[in-house]
Amino acid sequence: MTISNDAVTARVLGPAIREHWRLFLVEGLVLLVLGSAAILVPVLASVAIAIFLGWLFVAGGIAGLAATLMGRRAPGLRWSLLSALVALVAGVAMIGWPLGGTVSLTFMLTAFLVIDGLLMVVFALDHRRGLSDQWGWILVNG
Repeated sequence: MTISNDAVTARVLGPAIREHWRLFLVEGLVLLVLGSAAILVPVLASVAIAIFLGWLFVAGGIAGLAATLMGRRAPGLRWSLLSALVALVAGVAMIGWPLGGTVSLTFMLTAFLVIDGLLMVVFALDHRRGLSDQWGWILVNG
């Protein structure tokens, strides 16, 4: 007899969910409030995201600098150092000027989505000529 994954999941998670339902409820309510605030005040949410991404870039730049300095003898030292410094500068700029970071992120995301969509259309058309019968879904994705 085979036991379905759903039955195993219910048997394992059921007691944990019943025991901590209040915690899950509070988490859901907090996320509901934060999501509503992001919808109602999108400028504030955008600035918060820009600052958060700025700190991620700073952390990535510091980690990149540390890795580059530890591996001084590795090939591509200059490029690795430049990459880490660019991440660090971008992070500091996003933290220092989050509105500018928000605008630039919007333009970068728009450019990425347009280019990615065009590439998906080309990819789908290329698959149409091949043996793939799923090219239509790829086209819709583009």
